[in-house]
Amino acid sequence: MKLIIVEALPEEVQVLLWGGSSFAIVPLKQILSPNCSLKRAEVIASDWLLDAQLIDFNTAALVTAHNSVLIYSLREKKFVNQFNCEEQSLLYAAQLYLAGGEILVASGTVFNEIQLWELSASSIDSSSQNTTSVAIAKRLRGHEGCVFSLRFNAEGSLLASCSDDRTIRLWDVQKGGFLAIGFAHIARVWDVQFVPNSGSQEIYLLSASEDTTALLWHFNPSQRTLKVQERYHGHSGKHVWTEAISSDGKLSATGGNDGRVNLWNIDTWKERFGLESSDICWIEQTPKAVVDGKEFFDVIKGYKCIDENRLLVTTNSGYISYCSSKPDIRCIWLYNLDQRAWDLVSREEKYQRYAVVGSFEGLQDLVILGDSKGNAKIFNVNNYENVLVFPSTSFL
Repeated sequence: MKLIIVEALPEEVQVLLWGGSSFAIVPLKQILSPNCSLKRAEVIASDWLLDAQLIDFNTAALVTAHNSVLIYSLREKKFVNQFNCEEQSLLYAAQLYLAGGEILVASGTVFNEIQLWELSASSIDSSSQNTTSVAIAKRLRGHEGCVFSLRFNAEGSLLASCSDDRTIRLWDVQKGGFLAIGFAHIARVWDVQFVPNSGSQEIYLLSASEDTTALLWHFNPSQRTLKVQERYHGHSGKHVWTEAISSDGKLSATGGNDGRVNLWNIDTWKERFGLESSDICWIEQTPKAVVDGKEFFDVIKGYKCIDENRLLVTTNSGYISYCSSKPDIRCIWLYNLDQRAWDLVSREEKYQRYAVVGSFEGLQDLVILGDSKGNAKIFNVNNYENVLVFPSTSFL
């Protein structure tokens, strides 16, 4: 399901419709006419289509689920060119960006990688009807799950991505480098988009998730951070599948698995929330892990609020950590707001990649932790001692 907010349009508009493995290029006036039928205009492609753009009034570029770009001529009513990326990986997401007659392709593979490759204007205009292999210009690595959505900003200088790993990430297109990561959704993130800035230099993004929420993010270029400014929760059950944003960046529509389409005013969040967001404590750094003598920022995989000052955190490399807004409280992974430091307590390999965290109402000092094999343990966060250990066989 795709949502498009339609605003003021010129008199003559050519519309490109696509979904599944088919598409159609038709005048808007034909779509709006009584008893309109698009059956004759439908064209079947050889693969599933992930993105499509009109190059001009009669030519379309379409990117497929196996990392190819098809060029279709409406005038000739046929595909006139095919460009294959040098790696024909299966894709869950792709995005085309048109600039000066050239096409930049961003492909999100099932191997957690984003590939950037380019088509020159001369090759696109060629009518040789050949299949051409194109080399990968840049590889963007960092996601730890399949990439579900990719979006360029209006200038094509930034690329936003979201993934099965519950994060959104921002990339520098020209340098092919990582800029920032945002972790706030508690389930898979299906979509991410740039909010049109209407002349402002501020960079905002909107994400939609399986957790039934949409989040408004702000990117700080100097600090290279993504921070949540507001949370939109109006769907029930599971999944906000898609979103659309008006061209002035003031309104957003979200479509959910519950069949609803919700409209949000995302422009006045400062009035509702406060200009400085002073009531929120932002922790800008994840814990630092040391593996094989090398230090790096670990990736948070799960968390559980124990009380208003303490947060239990599990990370990708198997660390169990705590952060606290009070530096005098001893806890696992103690976070000091003044020193901005984490205090490591323990690391267990069985909690690598996957861990389930829970707490007990009324027993704030006890935490339960489970791994992927069914093992569980209850431990005290004050003295780090295990209270009870449940091997997986004890549940049989």
